[in-house]
Amino acid sequence: MVHDRRLWAKTIFWGAVTALLYTLLFIESDRVIELSRTAREHPWQVLVPIAIAFAISFTHGAFTGLFWEVMGLKAAPKSKAPQTAGQE
Repeated sequence: MVHDRRLWAKTIFWGAVTALLYTLLFIESDRVIELSRTAREHPWQVLVPIAIAFAISFTHGAFTGLFWEVMGLKAAPKSKAPQTAGQE
């Protein structure tokens, strides 16, 4: 586990933002569904649920990446040697 305060602060921040967005989504789920249903009359309204999905995806991804970094898990570095056919 990493004991870097700035990394922990970032992780807690993005975790709080993610929790807030999920909470707002569940509280306002009826409105989001209604926006999706009335998209035929107002086509621009379909962009609202898509924007919400992108916002949640971005914040959740940032939180998850930082969480695993705080826990000390990182992806293995890629080798720089070129691969030939059959080495996959």
